[in-house]
Amino acid sequence: MNALAPAVTRGGSGNNFGTLRIAFALLVIIGHAPELIDGNRERDFLVRMTGNAFSGDLAVDGFFLISGYLITKSAGSSRSLTGYIGKRIARIYPGFIAAFIVSLLLFGTLSGGSISDVPVVKSAVKLFSLGLPVLPGSFAGLPHPDLNGSMWTISYEFRCYLLAIGIAFISTKARRPYFLAVITGFSVLYFYRDALPDIPHGSAIFGGSAATIRLTFIFLVGSAYYIWRDVIFLTRRGAVVALTACTAFLFVPPLAEPAFAIFGGYLIFWYALARPANPLSRWIDRTDPTYGVYLYAWPIQNLIIQTIPNVMPLTLIALTLPIAFCFALLSWHCVERSFLRPKSRPFPELLSNPDRYSTAPMHRPRL
Repeated sequence: MNALAPAVTRGGSGNNFGTLRIAFALLVIIGHAPELIDGNRERDFLVRMTGNAFSGDLAVDGFFLISGYLITKSAGSSRSLTGYIGKRIARIYPGFIAAFIVSLLLFGTLSGGSISDVPVVKSAVKLFSLGLPVLPGSFAGLPHPDLNGSMWTISYEFRCYLLAIGIAFISTKARRPYFLAVITGFSVLYFYRDALPDIPHGSAIFGGSAATIRLTFIFLVGSAYYIWRDVIFLTRRGAVVALTACTAFLFVPPLAEPAFAIFGGYLIFWYALARPANPLSRWIDRTDPTYGVYLYAWPIQNLIIQTIPNVMPLTLIALTLPIAFCFALLSWHCVERSFLRPKSRPFPELLSNPDRYSTAPMHRPRL
């Protein structure tokens, strides 16, 4: 399943990353609704409009674009390598571990699985390698019986976090050509990924090769927006042009996703950085349910489908949203928040360089 993984780092006050993250989490729920009911992705509203682009995939891409920007910023401004990795582990693992266990003990047993059938050693390996929870018998007979299919993207997200360490070394003005070479190489791989031998999603270390290339490419585009933030002008006129181009390319299957990454990325960062922070973004900066909504929506949707035969997609969405938000708020207040340190004052960069350009947010006057 193509579903997402959240941009799982906080963007700080004064921007609209929070609103965008919650919008993408909701889009994942909307995209999954018809597909989880009958396995037919063609009923997705965006697939019906464009003939190819799936809303769930674009939501995942949105998460990875935001993550590419924010994680590249974090890697370059962390005081030490261990400090950076520690922050990334603290953001990913506590919420993931909680959702993994809840998926097994609660949703797995409610959906027909027996906790005594849990493969303990295999589950422990999956847990720490950010794999999917498995409980035999859960959601049996449903089109997508995975206990929590959305979790598959989290391992890809974390691997991009590790990649960002290398990106930080080539994120200065003098080393930009090296990053350009990297993203060009991944662009070529992106268009030829289906011709390469694929590794199944179940690979704990590297994941599926096609998915790795796809999501890493999207992450790198987000990184590029950060690395070239001093020369990218975020304007209202540019946003209109980007929206027009992005909409047009969504109807061209081979170019829909890369166009969304490039032009949709411009829209994302324009809205996040060149528009005043709205109340929702400021609230999410203090109480962030976005990761939890993403982690818990799948098993909630599948349980509703199993409980209410012939449920309609709109009904499924309406029932899922409040339940998912309740789980997300519990996850934030009881698990995630306690592992995240308060925001600290600016500190020396991990990779200080005399030609390091301004770290001011990518922001220009709107035209």
